[in-house]
Amino acid sequence: MNRDLGDFQTPPLLVTAVLDCLSSFGKVWTRVIEPTCGCGKFLEGLLKQTKPPCEIQAIEIQDVHLKSVRRIAQEFSENRIVIRQANLFDLDLHRDLQWSETGPLLVVGNPPWVTNSELGVLESDNLPLWSASICYF
Repeated sequence: MNRDLGDFQTPPLLVTAVLDCLSSFGKVWTRVIEPTCGCGKFLEGLLKQTKPPCEIQAIEIQDVHLKSVRRIAQEFSENRIVIRQANLFDLDLHRDLQWSETGPLLVVGNPPWVTNSELGVLESDNLPLWSASICYF
């Protein structure tokens, strides 16, 4: 586990609770992105739903987790699943993620839990490059 990456794998019970809560709204998401997928617990939970998303894009930076994510993707090969090894901070999500589907997009996952102060102590460079042109919606 890399401390500066805030590696914490989401327990299956928490994944189920989050996905149950989201499905209680009655909305069906055609597309899902999991920007820090880890070993793929949300990916697996999404694919086990009665009506799974048509397309999922999973992003993970650490090699150690990709084997598990690929195994899950193979198990559910009838779904369109794109797995990308990358640092989320290095991607332009509008340009780099190409979708074959249209429709509602859900962003789901468990963001890395590490504070800026801990990153400073670790002398980590795991921070986004901030720009004055960034817009938040």
